[in-house]
Amino acid sequence: MTTAFKVLGLFLAFALALACGESSAQSYPNKRMRMVIPFTTGGGNDIVGRIVAAKMSDGLGQPVVVENRPGAQGAIAVENVLKAAPDGHSMLMGPSGTMTINPAIYSKLPYATLRDFAPVTMVGTYSLILIVNPSLPVRTTRELIEYAKARPTQVNYGSTSGLFQLASELFNQRAGTRFQHIPYKGAPAATDSRSGSTNRFRP
Repeated sequence: MTTAFKVLGLFLAFALALACGESSAQSYPNKRMRMVIPFTTGGGNDIVGRIVAAKMSDGLGQPVVVENRPGAQGAIAVENVLKAAPDGHSMLMGPSGTMTINPAIYSKLPYATLRDFAPVTMVGTYSLILIVNPSLPVRTTRELIEYAKARPTQVNYGSTSGLFQLASELFNQRAGTRFQHIPYKGAPAATDSRSGSTNRFRP
């Protein structure tokens, strides 16, 4: 319906220790690489990650395999890369929510972004858009707000990370609505019939 928020871009991160040990004396990369994505297949992070992985494979002469490890607002994927061998062959497609917002809203995480990872490059930026289930009788943001206010406990929204949830709760505060949050592991699932309104992104 409308562009709602501008968010930070994606970035790749190597385990910080990649420059240590014997690997620095060898040619790099010297074996298959893997890119870990914190969300399910079919979403923005997955689509962008697979495009980048294919180009990296062409340029580096080594296969770059994509692994989807959704769950825990991206923390499962981050921890997986953190525990990988520090040889620079495991990478993380680190979205802004997982790498910058999680540390601000969770008191305990199995990782510290600045301590455990080194950013390599910005991959892209994207905007959040607000869309609704086509069965709802609304066509504008104002109509959605009026519809939700008339049904304060009946309208839900789906999100896949803390970033989207925070944006939606800010919308709630400013619009005076009470959309109920339903968490999902990936964007494709966030459009199921339980979500009367869905806050999701597109690259």
